[in-house]
Amino acid sequence: MNRLRIMSVLLAALLAVPAWAAGRPNIVLIMVDDMGYSDPGFIGGDIETPNIDRLADEGVVFEQFYNNAKCSQTRASLMSGLYYQQSLKKGPSGNLGHNQLAVPNNTTIAEVLKEAGYATALAGKWHLGQTPYERGFEKFYGFLDGAGPHWYSPRVFGDFDVPRESFYSSDAYTDAGISFIEQGLESDRPFFLYLSFAAPHYPLHAFDTDIAKYDGHFAGGWDKVRERRVQHMKEAGFIAESFAVKQRLTDPQPWDTTRNGWDWDTLNAGERAEQESLMETYAAMLDRVDQNIGRLLERLESLGVKDNTAIFFLSDNGGSPYPNHDEPGTEPGPPGSWRTLNTPWAQVNSTPFSLFKRYSHEGGISTPMVAYWPTGLAEKGRRNRTPHHVIDFMPTLLELAGAEYPLERFGDPVLPMAGRSFLPVLKNAPDTDPRKLYWDYANNHAVRDGRWKLVQSNLSGQWELYDIEADRGETRDLAAEHPEIAGRLLNDWNTWHGSVSRHEKVNQE
Repeated sequence: MNRLRIMSVLLAALLAVPAWAAGRPNIVLIMVDDMGYSDPGFIGGDIETPNIDRLADEGVVFEQFYNNAKCSQTRASLMSGLYYQQSLKKGPSGNLGHNQLAVPNNTTIAEVLKEAGYATALAGKWHLGQTPYERGFEKFYGFLDGAGPHWYSPRVFGDFDVPRESFYSSDAYTDAGISFIEQGLESDRPFFLYLSFAAPHYPLHAFDTDIAKYDGHFAGGWDKVRERRVQHMKEAGFIAESFAVKQRLTDPQPWDTTRNGWDWDTLNAGERAEQESLMETYAAMLDRVDQNIGRLLERLESLGVKDNTAIFFLSDNGGSPYPNHDEPGTEPGPPGSWRTLNTPWAQVNSTPFSLFKRYSHEGGISTPMVAYWPTGLAEKGRRNRTPHHVIDFMPTLLELAGAEYPLERFGDPVLPMAGRSFLPVLKNAPDTDPRKLYWDYANNHAVRDGRWKLVQSNLSGQWELYDIEADRGETRDLAAEHPEIAGRLLNDWNTWHGSVSRHEKVNQE
């Protein structure tokens, strides 16, 4: 009788445990670099991304997911669950690029999951302080800084034997990620793979066969492609028919050193062909990323672990407008080329929103985020419009893994998480509690509270107020009409900024 009673109690306890907790899921976190909001095919773009589209169709699409508008800053928040300012230690020159997470007040997702029994690996771009090995990753293959050639690069190193003679970054990082999964399964541990693609960040390097797929695809120029994307997004239901799109920047900007203006009609045939080739190569880079995501999915399927693997896909910021090290007149694609996109193409990437990388307007901080988990989602093919942020990954993945956030790291106290779990969204539970989100990078600031967003850019210097629910294109500044709301949000931003800045000052002492 006692044995039967014990068995019944154990069975009842097992049945009471959610399905996702009974067998801890593997986790794959996929980040791409400098991809704009509307680039993937599923959301309205002109680029073939059938595998990313599959994740979206069979997963949950977060339509209002935010990053920090810049590479390293987004990665710091992603890894730590903090606003990047909280873990920032500036160098003597004030450099922000390689000093993220360099102070002892934070932990990383990899460190916490490793402590909880997960095998951990990073394949691709790091761009944070220290090295991945020092921040919880047992395996690493990639590079430490912010950008480099996509063809064979001496900057790439790590634990996996990827053939150098056939090196292309997206292929190599996927090879390393698959190798890690295959090796890790032998240890009978769940795995966490951070697959951090360097593409489609410049330089514009791609295979000729991939570029050829887009020959003539972007004829007509920036405005026509942007209009086409807007129409596709309306047809797909991502924006309403009444959605107002702000006119793109047409005046030359300080970083536009190679052109006096951006009017397609003033370009001659050769200049138009050159501009089209830049976007064709960019499209080929994202296409190649998608091909590799397909390879990863196939391998997860053949290994029998796909169904209990939670996969997340997002971008670190909006499209990049900066012609860094550009060489007009040279062909994009092959090794040795260092071509980039530019201001008007960046605005195409970030369609239908305003501005792009670096800025706190929607085009700079918005990313489509897809969560895919065959056995874990309550309902597939859903879209969520609740605002979320990269700071939410830490609490979400820890809840997925049944891991506990530590109070300290190596004897130093760590700050409490700034984000909140979006696991309820995956389980189709309500997620409507009010919250405020904040941004601050290079004199570009914002705060969002529900439908209201107060934002300032260093282009105008003015604080602007938008009703994001009615006008996510940020076309109608309501600051003059609602000075009390603008004033309240500005006070909120100043209070927040003071709190995270104090952490920075304390940690530098």
